[in-house]
Amino acid sequence: MGNPKQYFLPFRRLSQGVLLCILCLVLSQRAFGASVVLAWNPSVDPAVVGYFLYIGTANGSYSMKFDVGNYSGTTVSGLLQGRTYHFASTAYDANGYESPFSFPEVSTAIPDTSPPDVTITWPPNGAWLKKFSNLVIAATATDNVGVTTVNFYINGRLACSDAPPAYTCKWRVPAARGRTYQFQATARDAAGNVGSSGIVTATTLR
Repeated sequence: MGNPKQYFLPFRRLSQGVLLCILCLVLSQRAFGASVVLAWNPSVDPAVVGYFLYIGTANGSYSMKFDVGNYSGTTVSGLLQGRTYHFASTAYDANGYESPFSFPEVSTAIPDTSPPDVTITWPPNGAWLKKFSNLVIAATATDNVGVTTVNFYINGRLACSDAPPAYTCKWRVPAARGRTYQFQATARDAAGNVGSSGIVTATTLR
């Protein structure tokens, strides 16, 4: 797991003389899929009654704000894989006065560990093929971030590759009669995750 990084907020004064003490925001080095554990050292100032957590996908710009109450940690879930999130914290008092953001902010990249889904849509399983015909093998592929390449295999050998948005492979059916061929596709995303389709079989007419 490694040691967590700690970031300290310097002493700052709020309106009406409210003084917030050192605030420490700690980001766990482990990101469990789409959730991150955050913790901070509670302020020693008795005027502090709670903390706000700010979250955004751009440095210094926060699109989400959560009141976590008077707790020294929280778990943020629902984060999308393949994105970088930025976090900052503030403390507030009973009158609603809020400290500046903790500095520097804490950032973490949520790793993309989900493989793409890929399915061969043509030919259908159990299809009959005419020898010397030109077959267009087709597939669909989706991913939580984005598909980069789809590879087509015939009897375990790479036949061709294609990129978004359409995934097809042109193949000339050999002359052999009554021969069964196995078709399979794999899809790769930018993180290197690979998903495989089921095997589709088709046989040449006798």
